[in-house]
Amino acid sequence: MQERRITVGIGVEASTGYGRQIMRGVMRYANLRHRWLLAEELYIHTTNPADWPACEGAVLAVGDSAQLAVFKRCCGHLVSCSGWADPAEVPVVTIDDRAVGRLAAEHLLECRLKHFGFYGWGGRQGVMANRADGFGQ
Repeated sequence: MQERRITVGIGVEASTGYGRQIMRGVMRYANLRHRWLLAEELYIHTTNPADWPACEGAVLAVGDSAQLAVFKRCCGHLVSCSGWADPAEVPVVTIDDRAVGRLAAEHLLECRLKHFGFYGWGGRQGVMANRADGFGQ
């Protein structure tokens, strides 16, 4: 008996390299496992919740909590690929930004540089804050 496949959408901004990498990774996983159905209409190349069809699950890279709340209403299960997402709200798969900052500082120290600093954008939360924290440690 064949296992039932679940419908999964991919909500990323396909105009960015990051979004296209997420799409390739999800498609590769789906093709290897044969447990997900990625119907053509579920390759949503937008993060606009109004364009999103109902599905059983989704892999998202959306920009804020309001968008995430809309996706939660139309999809049963979500995984976020955005560094800003709160793991208490949704499972998150992303880069370890503190480790990125730490590795950058270690590289500069290995180059025997004595004077260097961290420059980032954004507020005191999120990706850059975590990278700055790792860099400083």
